[in-house]
Amino acid sequence: MVIAKSTRLEDIWKLFHDRLVAQVTTVSIAGSQTITIQRVDSSYNDSDFSSKDSFPIIIVETPTLNDSNLTLYKEKSSGHIIVEVYTTQAESAEKFASNILNAVESYKKTLSDNGLKNVHGNLVDSDFAEHGKIKIHVRRMEFSFDFFYNKTRSY
Repeated sequence: MVIAKSTRLEDIWKLFHDRLVAQVTTVSIAGSQTITIQRVDSSYNDSDFSSKDSFPIIIVETPTLNDSNLTLYKEKSSGHIIVEVYTTQAESAEKFASNILNAVESYKKTLSDNGLKNVHGNLVDSDFAEHGKIKIHVRRMEFSFDFFYNKTRSY
């Protein structure tokens, strides 16, 4: 899939989403316990947070884009996409964050082939919250990228 200018938000989101669905599925933590991602989605507002069985989840937010002129015929979108992991164990939060960063890092060639250049990822936040008796550990990664395309010309 090559990213189209007209559907770049959806296309970029889908590239990241599909990569994480395929590559970030489980981690092993102390005590020989395997933790499996329950879902990868674009929002968490419809999630049931009342049970530990609902976790872990990965949220891939819609990318944000900032367009700028490059030449008479070319423009560039500088973008960011946020990926968050919510889990009930601190150790699995760290491991999933590492797996997410690695999944995107090892996918840079494919991202470039699809039009995303200069992809860089960072862990930007580490937090936890309590929801009733459930402690939720959150790791937030931000990926930046550039997308180059031909301007729409008008006369």
